[in-house]
Amino acid sequence: MIPALAIVPQDDVEGAFTELASSIRAELLPVVDYFEDVFIGRLTARGRRDAQFPIKLWNHHDTVLQGGSKTTNSVEAWHRSFQAHVQCSHPTLWRFLEVLQREDALQLHRLGRLEMGQRFKQASKYAKAAERLKTLARQYDASDVRRSLRGVARNVSF
Repeated sequence: MIPALAIVPQDDVEGAFTELASSIRAELLPVVDYFEDVFIGRLTARGRRDAQFPIKLWNHHDTVLQGGSKTTNSVEAWHRSFQAHVQCSHPTLWRFLEVLQREDALQLHRLGRLEMGQRFKQASKYAKAAERLKTLARQYDASDVRRSLRGVARNVSF
């Protein structure tokens, strides 16, 4: 349920993590310790140390509520598509420039379609998953953190 912390409101992440960590099985404690050191900040006598990756950097509660992208999948898809157009791993300069010109024309065409008001539809299964996460983010209950995290965890896959 640790990944579900990304959907918890930023101000509640530390408390939700503490509650979640208190119920973790002993064999998972190294994972909890790592997550605390890197993403939350280790609790010391003088408060919490700064995390290697602050909560505001990886938390997506507001992004989910606003319907924004939570991943870099679109960038990865573009890279895969561009690589398919290049058709080799080490293109010549001329081949690269040729593919770059084609890609530029394609992106200008897509931009024109957007400027005309056309919207590109998200695949149905992703739209439904995003809507479920938005509902769960809205319904987050700080008084029942485990139930809230469980709901998000059941909707997240890797």
